[in-house]
Amino acid sequence: MDGYWRDDLSQAKRSAILADWCDELEDWPLNSIQAAFRKHRRDRPDKKPNPGHILQLLNKAWGEHNAPAVRAAMAATQEAPREPISAERASAILEELGFAVKRVEPTQDRATNAEVKRQVQELQATPEGEP
Repeated sequence: MDGYWRDDLSQAKRSAILADWCDELEDWPLNSIQAAFRKHRRDRPDKKPNPGHILQLLNKAWGEHNAPAVRAAMAATQEAPREPISAERASAILEELGFAVKRVEPTQDRATNAEVKRQVQELQATPEGEP
């Protein structure tokens, strides 16, 4: 890190900056941190890194390295697709559980949509006060 420091920083500021770096990177192994610094130097030699830059590189590298294992673990926990059950089987399951499906059958004297529209038009055509 010495290549990134300014000479005019006080020891207190330098210690605070190092403490911040340590807090941010403490969960990562040293060899991973060193690899991230090398990658940053190769990719962005003109930019001084901050802990966020290095964390971003570490997270990306971890994801690329572990993505196949994570995908395999997720696939193992997913259930196999099931065939949809028939209406008869669904009714049987509901009956077994004590739920009966009650259907309302239409009555024979029910008006059709055309009849209802005609009646509405007739009512709208009659003047107010007439039956």
